[in-house]
Amino acid sequence: MPMGFAPLTSAQLETLRTWIKTGGEVDSANVTHWAYVKPVRLPLPVTKNKTWARNGIDNFILARLEKGGLKPSPQASRETLIRRVTLDLIGLPPTLAEIDAFLVDKSPNAYEKVVERLLASKHYGERQAMGWLDLARYADTDGYEKDPGRVVWKYRDWVINAFNANMPHDEFTIEQLAGDLLAKPTMNQMIATGFHRNTMFNTEGGVDPAEARYEMINDRVSTTSTVWLGQTMQCARCHDHKYDPISQKDYFRMYAIFANTEYTASGDKAFGGYKFYEKDMPAPSIQQIAKEKELQALVASLNRTLSAKSQTDGKGKDEWIERAKAGNRWSAFKGTAEATNGISLKPQSDGSLLASGPNTNSVYRIKFPASGKVHALKIQMVPDDSLPQKGVGRGSSGNFLLSRISLKVNGESVALVKPVADFVQEGYSLEGLFDTNGETGWAVYPQVAKRHWLVVRPQTPVPDSATVELELGNESTKYPDHSLGRFTITTSAESDESLQALPDSVSNALLKAAPSEAEQKALNEFYQLNSPTFKPTWDKIKATTAELDALKKSIPMAMVMTEKRGTAVLEAPIHVRGEFLQTSGKVIAGIPATFGKTDAKRVDRLALAKWLVSKDNPLTARVQMNRMWEQYFGTGIVETSENWGKPGTPPTHPELLDWLATEFMAKGWDMKAMHRMIVTSATYRQSSVATKALNDRDPQNRLLARGPRFR
Repeated sequence: MPMGFAPLTSAQLETLRTWIKTGGEVDSANVTHWAYVKPVRLPLPVTKNKTWARNGIDNFILARLEKGGLKPSPQASRETLIRRVTLDLIGLPPTLAEIDAFLVDKSPNAYEKVVERLLASKHYGERQAMGWLDLARYADTDGYEKDPGRVVWKYRDWVINAFNANMPHDEFTIEQLAGDLLAKPTMNQMIATGFHRNTMFNTEGGVDPAEARYEMINDRVSTTSTVWLGQTMQCARCHDHKYDPISQKDYFRMYAIFANTEYTASGDKAFGGYKFYEKDMPAPSIQQIAKEKELQALVASLNRTLSAKSQTDGKGKDEWIERAKAGNRWSAFKGTAEATNGISLKPQSDGSLLASGPNTNSVYRIKFPASGKVHALKIQMVPDDSLPQKGVGRGSSGNFLLSRISLKVNGESVALVKPVADFVQEGYSLEGLFDTNGETGWAVYPQVAKRHWLVVRPQTPVPDSATVELELGNESTKYPDHSLGRFTITTSAESDESLQALPDSVSNALLKAAPSEAEQKALNEFYQLNSPTFKPTWDKIKATTAELDALKKSIPMAMVMTEKRGTAVLEAPIHVRGEFLQTSGKVIAGIPATFGKTDAKRVDRLALAKWLVSKDNPLTARVQMNRMWEQYFGTGIVETSENWGKPGTPPTHPELLDWLATEFMAKGWDMKAMHRMIVTSATYRQSSVATKALNDRDPQNRLLARGPRFR
């Protein structure tokens, strides 16, 4: 005997000896555990009290009370009843107005009207979702060491909406476990599969992604068996279950069902970032879908308008191209260039300047006479093999930071305005060129090995032959080595600002006698963007496209599951002692043998879900009704609601449990119908006042001779 227990008596020992001598047979060895036998609907029991029962629940409760010589308690006061049922059904207390209305309503169905109002409330779904989201291990973060956030609230809302819409429990089950496997699944059916995306996800560096996925699938097996079957199937991961008829092979048959979901592998292996990621999908609201279609239709209509205008444009484009070719001619400066702090600027054959010498802060001073009227100045950065990373700057990354630019004309300062560049590094702004902060300005990382340009305009045009002095400074203390590496300085006499900052694709096309198809398209689009004939339409297209892009960015994502298609046989290895690295043999996907077989030739998640809610399944309806009973009475008819195996507690009212399960299925798995039945029963309406005699006889109120005391 275990330590601390009394030893067996001589008579008990003799009984055991006799039993062993006769073969040690147990008559009940082949008797199936009660929970694995399909529920049988029995007739309502006959009771002595013929007036108390309001529905079938009460007949079973009253019969058990009468058998024990007990009587039910009187009905609770109206104030207590409305508080009780309101908190139970919607999770909120009743308002004073609702209490007053109920107290003055003398109609025989006054209480039933309250129940119907609560079942129709949007808060009903929120209250019922609380318990289900716990079962679904819902969380807004991934768990484990880093615990980053995840976007999964679309699944939460799906659960709330499903309860409010009174989705039958069989559909509720199938969509969550296998919504993606339904024929032409809807967006909502895909979102429902988020049930098993609530699994914790380990993003810690160095974690083996295959092992992390193994643990995720194990979680899905154990969660499914606990939520729908009330079974501790996870015990069979390492060995045959010690108490219940679930073998390790049974466990990995279930594992094989969940191991066939799609994932992608990505991340840097060198830094432990390589992980297996399952799918996310955009999940727009009805309003967002409608707005997206509206904006797409508007863009299509505007494009048709552009096309129509193009047919009647005449010589407009040809004339613009000739002017653009003239405006595309930039004059290289002809003057002097010097730098501070020992840096030298050496002219190159293409007219550019290449910096060399000490790698530190510097101010470059370029001085030259204006060749014609100057409306714009361009700084063109040129990659060079001699610079770090073959880039355009002198920083170790190949980058530069132009923190200040200033202009003097004939010795007088002239403001520079409207800066524009082909590319600006994230976190920087061209406005920083004109402030006193040495850490702001123009930089181009990570595009350091490409040509880049910056155009600035004098506030007043520079007259012909005027002396121009341009200062370019890197005055950063954080990046003192980020001076300009190789660059050109050119000027333009073009007054049209749209022609002063042509995109490279347009500029290159203008220089060619026969532009390519892509260059012609770029040229045509740029012309239309700046032509008085086309610009208003293009402005509308740009604004609408920007609105459409913003809308798409605002659409939330949903974590979903998708099945690997084309897998003929679902199978999985058996892991010795449940360890990831030790395997021995394989099994075909299926349900535990003790529950029989499914009709499906190939047992995937959809076949599993349909089996769970089939009338041949002995557990699902019972487990769900027991969970519902626990919500209202604090303890389920089966107290161990998470364990319906042999170590679990037997039901206090087995006939009632079976009646509720069969009633649930007969009503089409109607959740609200069963909630309504429980809260309108006389059992639920009893006063919760406990007498001393009742406390002595039934301290835990398992026989329900009084109402539940706590919500």
